[in-house]
Amino acid sequence: MFVYNIKLDSKNIVKVVFVVLCIIITLFFIYSTYQIITESFRVQDEVPVPDVQVLTTGNYANVLRVVYNNLQDYLGIHVSFTGYVYRQSDFPPDEFVLARNLVVSDTDIFILGFLCRYPDISNIPDGTWIEITGEISEGTYNGQIPIVIVNELKQIEAPTEDIYLQPPDNAYIPTMLLF
Repeated sequence: MFVYNIKLDSKNIVKVVFVVLCIIITLFFIYSTYQIITESFRVQDEVPVPDVQVLTTGNYANVLRVVYNNLQDYLGIHVSFTGYVYRQSDFPPDEFVLARNLVVSDTDIFILGFLCRYPDISNIPDGTWIEITGEISEGTYNGQIPIVIVNELKQIEAPTEDIYLQPPDNAYIPTMLLF
């Protein structure tokens, strides 16, 4: 058996207390530094998703392309955007395109938009500017396409600036939070 005798006098007690306090302070400093570093470099995996995705003239064409190409991924997403009422002669009375003009060249302008369904749209004439909020759903028009089921609709004044859509770009990377 090993026995170690320590003679404790006032000088030794002060040294032992000082060493213990230094060790405690050092451990506290190391722990605090670790907490600060791990908190500041922690990746937040949860990105808050807004309830309604707002489409703009800058992202509209890209979003439209991505939703058409990946419809199943975007079913149930709520969107809000503005445009004018546009109808084809073969549309049912409750369907329309919420259209915007896409300028491709000096001589070419295309009408671009989501097919929408709203029961009272027959009361609103073609060319009227409206703002809608609705849910992306699956529909058919010459094949399977996305259709926005309109929940809210209000008439607005025609915009005076930023009225043309930006053409889609090839660098656009679709994600579930693409809006």
